[in-house]
Amino acid sequence: MKVHIYSSFFESQKDAMKFASERDYDDDKSKPALYIDVEAEWLDEDFVETIFGAGRFNYLESLLANKNDIKNFKSIGSEGHNTLFLIFAEKDTSNANFSPSQGKRSVYLGSPNIRLS
Repeated sequence: MKVHIYSSFFESQKDAMKFASERDYDDDKSKPALYIDVEAEWLDEDFVETIFGAGRFNYLESLLANKNDIKNFKSIGSEGHNTLFLIFAEKDTSNANFSPSQGKRSVYLGSPNIRLS
């Protein structure tokens, strides 16, 4: 399975989580800011993860099928950033059809394969 990786900066973990998941539940067309930023029509939020802080790349490395990929992601996504958004392309979810694109606020790092337990 692939994971689409985005990197960004937020003042706090609370701000990052709000960006990734907050929406107006009274409005069926409301979307979290992350979805708008990466131009996703909709994502299955059960397969979207927000990783904040210094250990974010250690966590990402533990998921990767090819551990050498981490070097590329660190070089692209660590300059001034403190947050990773992981969009897992789980089959039979809306995430499987998601086509990653560069966000306005979030930098697209790539879509590597991850290990399946």
